[in-house]
Amino acid sequence: MKIITKKKEEKILKEETYSLDYTLIKWLNKHLKAYYDYANKVIDMTYHKYKYKGKTYTLEQIVKKLIDITGALSNEDYYFGEDGATLVELKNEMYDLLKLVHFGL
Repeated sequence: MKIITKKKEEKILKEETYSLDYTLIKWLNKHLKAYYDYANKVIDMTYHKYKYKGKTYTLEQIVKKLIDITGALSNEDYYFGEDGATLVELKNEMYDLLKLVHFGL
């Protein structure tokens, strides 16, 4: 079996470092969507179960929830115009869910 790796030099734009937390959320949203599309074809995303706030979720449900949260947070008008407490709440949920499934991704 031959493994082909593709290396590409990524350029970091100065604009992307202005609000690194926002950039991270946009990056995570894009990559979670790609992961979801690919993983659904090769693994059973309903096999593993996770407990969160008293409920049981599958990996698929948590990834979908993460896509929804990061999608909402990556909306510039929402992110930079929303009440700070609401953003903190959403970010905390995002990180809690990500910590929960991190090693399952």
